[in-house]
Amino acid sequence: FSSAVTFLLFVNILLLLVGMFVETSAAILVLAPILTPIAISYGVDPVHFGIVMVVGLSIGMVTPPVAINLYVASSVTGIGLERIARAVIPYLITLIVVLIGVTYLPLLM
Repeated sequence: FSSAVTFLLFVNILLLLVGMFVETSAAILVLAPILTPIAISYGVDPVHFGIVMVVGLSIGMVTPPVAINLYVASSVTGIGLERIARAVIPYLITLIVVLIGVTYLPLLM
């Protein structure tokens, strides 16, 4: 990667994809020891990077195909999964904007 900006873009995409399929704490246990030293080498603050990881992976928990939080909401409310998935789209877009803001504007932390 040529800069911290491109590295963080790659990390955000990776975390969103991993978060779709792997539970958050397991993904942190696997990815943090690999990605944190690389982030530090690019000059990214470790606390900032940890927040980016948690936010990115938590967005994956409401993103299909696995979307464990949507399954829980469906079982608690009795509403179909498809209806909940459609209803969550505006919030998902907002969460991605927040992830971009937290990633590239560390003052928002």
